[in-house]
Amino acid sequence: MSLQAQTFLEKLTEGQTTVTEDFLLETYEEFKQKPLRINVDSNYKIKNFPFFNQDQTNKILRLRLEKQFESFNEFALKLELEEDFQEFLEPILTFQKRETQFFGTNFRSRISQEQPKNKGFKNDAFAGSELKSYNRFETVLNEKISIGFLLDKDAGEDSFQDFRSFYLSIENYPFVKKAVLGNYKFEHSQGLIWWGPYILTKLSSAPVLSGNRKARGISPYRSAGESNEFLGGASTFLPHDNFEITFLYSDVKRDATATDDGKVSSISVSGLHRTESEILKKDFLGEKMFGGNLTFRKANLEFGASFSQTDYSKEFDFEKSESLKLFGTNYTYDFENLSFSGETAFNQNGKNGTVNTLTLSSENFNTIWVYRRYEEGFENPHGLPFAESFLKAEEGFYWGNSVRFSTTKIHLFTDIFRSLEVSSSELLPQNGKEFSLEIEQKIHQKAKITTRLKSSFKERKITEEVAVGDFFRETEVSSETERTNLRLQFDFTPKPKIALRTRFEKLFWEVKRSGEKEDGILIYQDLKLDFHKRVSVNLRGIFFETDSFESRIYEYERDLPGVLRNVPLSGRGVRTYILTKIKLPYKTNLSFKFAKTFRTDLEEEKTGKDFVEFNESGEAEITRFPEKVIQGSGNGEFYGSSKELFSVQLDFEF
Repeated sequence: MSLQAQTFLEKLTEGQTTVTEDFLLETYEEFKQKPLRINVDSNYKIKNFPFFNQDQTNKILRLRLEKQFESFNEFALKLELEEDFQEFLEPILTFQKRETQFFGTNFRSRISQEQPKNKGFKNDAFAGSELKSYNRFETVLNEKISIGFLLDKDAGEDSFQDFRSFYLSIENYPFVKKAVLGNYKFEHSQGLIWWGPYILTKLSSAPVLSGNRKARGISPYRSAGESNEFLGGASTFLPHDNFEITFLYSDVKRDATATDDGKVSSISVSGLHRTESEILKKDFLGEKMFGGNLTFRKANLEFGASFSQTDYSKEFDFEKSESLKLFGTNYTYDFENLSFSGETAFNQNGKNGTVNTLTLSSENFNTIWVYRRYEEGFENPHGLPFAESFLKAEEGFYWGNSVRFSTTKIHLFTDIFRSLEVSSSELLPQNGKEFSLEIEQKIHQKAKITTRLKSSFKERKITEEVAVGDFFRETEVSSETERTNLRLQFDFTPKPKIALRTRFEKLFWEVKRSGEKEDGILIYQDLKLDFHKRVSVNLRGIFFETDSFESRIYEYERDLPGVLRNVPLSGRGVRTYILTKIKLPYKTNLSFKFAKTFRTDLEEEKTGKDFVEFNESGEAEITRFPEKVIQGSGNGEFYGSSKELFSVQLDFEF
């Protein structure tokens, strides 16, 4: 991927916090395997392409009616695409003028290991080795059939196939739009009833895209994340030009913690099976889901109705339905550069949720309004709608804007929300608001400066001592907290194969009621070099200093292909990494990454205690052992002030 394309992708992924395959990276790779056919694919596919805005979609549909696009250069010129967006799009679009078959096989294998070892390895609490591995094989047999399987092992797990998934995907047969057998995900409408396990967070660099859901329907599950995937079968049929019917069935096991009487006390989504207690959680809870959707489409109007039922094999030891039924409707209406869309759903208890969006797009201005409201008791294990808190009762209004001038881009969003949960343990509904302003200024053909101000104000519970007569009693009270990030970033590309980035970031954190304050700072220098067409190297050095973990600063990193890493840094120290990618013959790519974090605020060794033992003669021998610094907690503890991570990945296509 070129420097410009990678920079654009970073804008879309920087807000994520996972360190596994991110859904956006996964989506991008899927389109590299099967590019969007601008001249051939249906209007529906063009409209749901996740990287086009409404204005760009309308232009494509209008222009291809007049004349088919001859090349990518013509396409980019007519749509007036920016340079970084052009390089991002070029690998995932094709301009063939008739349907042709795709064929190809790819294999990906990745291993990684951390040092020093965690406590769990040293005291044999973990069942397996410290090696983390990932293996994925996929074959596209033709335009209609593809198959794949995945094996994944986390550090500390015993089996190299602790998590495994497979799929058989069929599409574009008569009356069959798409069908998947095996592990799959389903994205529908605004995500109230069904959505995959990942979504975009509120992105400062892409505020309109953050709130604009573009559901892609049924697709194979290709991630190593071990939660919210389906296992069974799903199919979308086209019985008529204006109608689409989708059927879903899943029978899957979920990790859960059991009580003494065999009930479920909590559902685990970590996917970790290292210790005896974690292994006991594995596949403890059975989950069956079936449902479907009927959608009517005509011209610029879409309307649908959905039903879903989920049944669990165990009783719950907390307030959760063992059988959940959901009913919903969804709509989309496009009028020139305006787009209205929304979804409303309710369960068998009459509790409901709704999300409604209005998007306005033009060549230089894009804006979106999102209103959402989820009642208390509106639970859904498979939904992931736009929200501040996952599966929480809330009401909120989001407004995102992007404006482009000749050399300046301005991105702005604000989100105001309040909790609708009421319980005896909460004194007040928890309210909050977020604001972000980012200005990207091009100061030279090869240089730009980005400034960002992002603030969030949220209520949280704090413990406070309250006088009761002659005594003091600890009680929970609600207080607003403020977190503000200031960022200044300088990007310089002196040559097409050389990119430099310097970033300065300052964070302020405060609890209003108690007056507690913390701050943090992060500075890094990044250098990326592309050597010819076969070797690229990325070097980064980071200095950070924060008062505690509360004032941590997240640092998004480039990583192995398909991996997202957003590292929280706290304390005082330095972090460095080197990432190398090598293109070998026969469509083989090799990638390495070495990263090290060193905490300078921790002493390497402290004075230890004397340990006395007796030898065979009965004489006492005194040995002094240094008491090393301990980081982490529980089985995640490790000795020392530094942590290292080495990863290597092989990608092979034929």
